[in-house]
Amino acid sequence: MSWNTAAAGTIAAEAPASARVAFIRKTYLHLGGAVLAFIAVEAALITSPLAQPIVQTLLGGRMSWLIVPAAFMAVGWVADRWARIVDVASERAFTRPAVFASLEVLMAA
Repeated sequence: MSWNTAAAGTIAAEAPASARVAFIRKTYLHLGGAVLAFIAVEAALITSPLAQPIVQTLLGGRMSWLIVPAAFMAVGWVADRWARIVDVASERAFTRPAVFASLEVLMAA
């Protein structure tokens, strides 16, 4: 069962139990991989020599912390647009590479 089968006329509730189980396993494996990658990036950032200059920059001024939500908003907007790229050849609303690219961008943020 594909994650985009609703467009083909099959909804998850009508799919066989084995297909639903496989879909849920894949979903949670991807989520677990994203969480582990996030932990690895955070550990690398915290232990790097760049951690202290970044914190000093963000704590340096009254408005410095506005950089953080602005950056999250910008990255979220870009990732959302990437995830919604339409594949004209197959007329699918979401392409798998675009969805994974947006997940990676959001994880990096």
